[in-house]
Amino acid sequence: MADDFTSPEHCALCDRLDPTQDLIRCTSCKLRYHAVTCLHQHGALPLDWLSGVCDGIGPNPRTVLDITLDTDVHYFLRQGTYPNGKTEKEKTRIRKRACRFDFQDTQLCRKADAAHGIRVVPAIEDCMPLTKQGHEAAGHFGLKHVRHFLQRKYYWNNITHTITTVLAECEACQLVNREQLIASWENHPIPVLALFHRWHIDLMGPFAKSGGGNLYTIVAVEAARKWVEAGALPDKTALTVKEWVWRELICRYGCPHEIVTDNGNEFEGEFRYLMDECHIDHHHTSSHHPRANGAVEKLNYTIQFGLAKVVNSHRNDWDLRLPQLLLAIRSTRHESVRMEPSVAHMGKPLMLPGFAALKLQLPDPEPESSTANEAATKQRQTALEEIGKSVLRNVAQAQAIQSAKYSAAHKRARDAGTASSLRSETLRAPIVGDYVHIRNLKKGKLQPAWESSIYHLVEYNHDETVATLEMTDGTRWTENVEHLKVYRGPSPAGF
Repeated sequence: MADDFTSPEHCALCDRLDPTQDLIRCTSCKLRYHAVTCLHQHGALPLDWLSGVCDGIGPNPRTVLDITLDTDVHYFLRQGTYPNGKTEKEKTRIRKRACRFDFQDTQLCRKADAAHGIRVVPAIEDCMPLTKQGHEAAGHFGLKHVRHFLQRKYYWNNITHTITTVLAECEACQLVNREQLIASWENHPIPVLALFHRWHIDLMGPFAKSGGGNLYTIVAVEAARKWVEAGALPDKTALTVKEWVWRELICRYGCPHEIVTDNGNEFEGEFRYLMDECHIDHHHTSSHHPRANGAVEKLNYTIQFGLAKVVNSHRNDWDLRLPQLLLAIRSTRHESVRMEPSVAHMGKPLMLPGFAALKLQLPDPEPESSTANEAATKQRQTALEEIGKSVLRNVAQAQAIQSAKYSAAHKRARDAGTASSLRSETLRAPIVGDYVHIRNLKKGKLQPAWESSIYHLVEYNHDETVATLEMTDGTRWTENVEHLKVYRGPSPAGF
């Protein structure tokens, strides 16, 4: 019977997808999700019968009806009573589910909990566009960051799978992201002793000359709170770097105890004179060992890849895009600190453009008084002090955990004799029939790591180290498998 279901014409949900290709079949009940939903919308099936059908979203479909389609719960929330003809079991289900939701005028919302405030529950067809918007607003960051941004304002079932799908099909991310290698030496983190005790500084570039005449980016990250400052520079002379550090770091945050840099000439001369004048300990990393300054080196990759995804075709407006990228970084939860840098720094989160909190009706504020103001100020100061203690504690714990994991991974790789090839994130190896990208071996700054062209893998050699690729015009050639990456997205045209 299930195989006979067909999607009715003029259905908004099915019009969004190709009904011949995108109907999702539940692995448990064997029913086609979109077909069943449309039949219900057109009055062919009762909602009670539909409540046992999976929502079809995600690799492991569930047997819970999406809240936006659960009209029994909607009726209970609006009327305060159960729909007619419901059994005690059905009433219990409705009551338990309704306690987590409410209506703000006509908008269905998820009630506030310990982790989040009131959040909007969007329609199913709006989830994918909202995720794409959040992914772009968050600087094309990964799953955790995009989910963190979206869950501030929105809630829907299986949000993680929706984000994973969008990230996997994002063209900019596919071309720019690249896998990272784990080195074969032990990890020795530098202890974080106090807030604003140490800054890590580095330069990137030269990039394409911007409209403002800038060629380089200077990046500084505070070791404890992970607060980031960055700016565009026309050159990387010691005088230019010294002026930026004086203006953006020292005059704004005071003199730190330590500054860590590499051995570049831009950190000598005038810069060293500034360090001596301000009594700042200037530490250099070992030659050809950028991981010693890993706090900022890792951030360099984030900024470089983030800019590569948003610059124009001439790649000369990167200095104008830098402030928005800094906003995304500062408002993203840091795994070591276990909070956003803005919260650790100012005690409050930053909101991204277009993702402001819900505007709800609030009670009138009480008249202000000097006593109330003093109490509020003291309370805020106490809260910031507690945040500072939590930051130092969380960073110390994160360093210990990361060192233990790193050492264990190194030991396993060394015992297996594969330390030089151990990968931090494993990408699926392409197989015959896959569409693939080829690594961009001639890439420069802000250039994608992978070529945008798509090729068809038609065969491997005997040991599967060399692949035969085919273009749309039938031209074939061979490529080393290490230079290939599986393309994720709709089937390309022309093959």
